[in-house]
Order: sequence, then C-alpha cells, then structure tokens
Amino acid sequence: MKIAINLGSGIDYRESTPETKWVNVDNAKCKCDIHHNLIVFPYPFEHDTVGLIEMNSVLEHLPISTQQGCINECFRILKPGGQLIIRVPHFTSFQAWNDLEHQKPYTNHSFDGFVQGKEQHSINDYYNRKKFSSIETRIVFGKSIQVWNYLFEWLVNLSQLTKDIYEQTACSVNPAEGVFIRLTK
Repeated sequence: MKIAINLGSGIDYRESTPETKWVNVDNAKCKCDIHHNLIVFPYPFEHDTVGLIEMNSVLEHLPISTQQGCINECFRILKPGGQLIIRVPHFTSFQAWNDLEHQKPYTNHSFDGFVQGKEQHSINDYYNRKKFSSIETRIVFGKSIQVWNYLFEWLVNLSQLTKDIYEQTACSVNPAEGVFIRLTK
C-alpha cells in the first residue's frame, strides 16, 4: 500500500483506498489525521517513507521565509522516486492577488532551483542543496465559461518554449489560473 500525504488538507479530506493510505495534515480546526503547523520543522514523518505528497493551494499561504523549508521537508520525507505535487496560483491569476493571505504568485520556473541540472532561474538554486531528479510544470487556465481555454491550455503547454513565450508575451491578454508542478525525488 502506498502512503500519500495531503499536506494542508483543509476541507479536502482524502479517504484511504486499498491502494493508497492517505494521511491528511493541517493545523486548522478541520477533520485531519495529524494536526501540525507547516511552518514548524521537522514534519512528523520519517525520512524516505512516503510515495506521494500533494499540496493543493497551500504553499502560497505559508510565509515566504518558510516555503523553501516546506519543500525541503517534503524532499526529506519522500522515498526515492516519490513525487511532490504542488498547485499554486499563476502570477496573472485574479486569485493570486485577491486573497490577503497569499504571500506570492508563481511562474512555471518558480521551482527550477529545486531540480538537478535545471537552468538557473532562481536564487533557490544557490541556497537549496536538496535536489529533485525531475520537474514537470503545466500552466492551468480557468475553463468554466471560457471554453476556448481547453485549446489554449493545450497549446501553451506543448513545450517549455511555448510556456515561456506565453509568460513573456500573451499572459496579459489571457491570464492563467494556476501552475501545476510535479517534482520527482
């Protein structure tokens, strides 16, 4: 059975399945398996024990000074080959700026400093010694009433070049909603 952590679970409580034992972690007064403040290190898990960690709309709420520590803690907890999945608001998103608790928005390069061999895009590369083996990023667009965003999202995410072109030229015309990041240890 794979162990997976829903870090900052909030109201998104995940039930375990025969394949996956979910451990829901939050500091809020909500249903969770472990109450823990994500700005307090270390997290209550052993080294190299977890196959998957998900953080959905969590990282942007942590103080900027603790975000790198949070990702490093996830690295410590993950097994080799384990994955950290992060969803955060894109810098062009209305949601990135309308919540007073949001500390910062993100680009598709915000996490490059945590990956071995990635081009230098961030000061994280200098300070961060924990390195994931690979990264996958996807820029996500709202689609509820903007049906053209299904095609637009596909086009933007064709390659790293198309993501860069979008962020440098077209993002003010058609803002994105979020960034999906998959880091593999």
